[in-house]
Amino acid sequence: MALVTQRIIAELQQASEVKVADTSGNSLERTLTYHIRRAVRSVKAACILVRYSLRRDRICYLACDAGSGMFYSAGILLAARALGYRLLIHHHSYAYANERAFRARVLTKAAGRGAVHIVFSEDMQRRLSQLYPDAKRFYQMGNAIFVRAQDRPSTHDANNRALRIGHLSNLSAEKGLPIVLSVFKALLGEGIACELWLAGPSSPDCAPLIADAIATNKELIKYLGPVDEKAKTNFFSHLDVFLFPTRFPLEAEPLVVLEALAHGVPVIAYRRGTIGDLLAGSRGLAVDPAEEFLAHALPLLRAMYADPKKRSEMSNASFNRFHELHRSALSQSRGLLAVSEGTDGRSANGS
Repeated sequence: MALVTQRIIAELQQASEVKVADTSGNSLERTLTYHIRRAVRSVKAACILVRYSLRRDRICYLACDAGSGMFYSAGILLAARALGYRLLIHHHSYAYANERAFRARVLTKAAGRGAVHIVFSEDMQRRLSQLYPDAKRFYQMGNAIFVRAQDRPSTHDANNRALRIGHLSNLSAEKGLPIVLSVFKALLGEGIACELWLAGPSSPDCAPLIADAIATNKELIKYLGPVDEKAKTNFFSHLDVFLFPTRFPLEAEPLVVLEALAHGVPVIAYRRGTIGDLLAGSRGLAVDPAEEFLAHALPLLRAMYADPKKRSEMSNASFNRFHELHRSALSQSRGLLAVSEGTDGRSANGS
């Protein structure tokens, strides 16, 4: 969530001076080096808190860890609370919202009942408030604010051409690449003309799958590899539909789903985190993770292939849905500045 954190910092800088302390461990592996680095950086963060503890209207904003790093975050929050800082804790994961976690209980206890917990949605707020009694104050802010709005997609002629499906992620089994390939294979097996567009770095376990698929259907698969913002826009501009059958259990509010909607690309995805809420009214499809993705995706894809007008209607609905989300998130981000300044009473009741 580094990108989101950077943009939050930019928002807060509009209101006041901001001092940034990097407390990350720079690694996903919990080695001894990781813990030493986290401990040292946490102490440095506490020193910064002490240094500025005499300033008025001081705030400690913390991007919350999802794993064992929450214990280090709890120490920082405890120090900030003791020094009289207002606390803003930004939650980016459902890891501890799906089920009670001791590390999250420690963190919320350390932060106290006066801390404001920034969450994606009402669902996330409800889950956290039920699991952690010390989390009392919430502020809802979606990730759409961090995705650039695009121009309305042009209504290109979809008659007599292949259905273009796409998938962008860290291409892996966890993010659903094998399922995407199975959908593509099933469409071809039914005689449906289609193309598959893939983008993003591939994991070692999925690189052979991609190579085999390209070798079998070289003219029908476009693999772009890692993409920058310009290439990403080009990627989405070619798609009729975006597939995101993520199996990642900690999925929260993926930016890539919002980016697809922003470009007017309908999304078919597993309903994890807030994905179901994002797709509401978009004419896309959120599939129950307990059910087979292929069985639910194929009927909609068949209908899109058979009816070019349906593709256009779904594109417009997806584009409009993103702008609803973006307007709401923009309003929420402005409210966050008021919360950080202590001038918005809404933070106390979570709305």
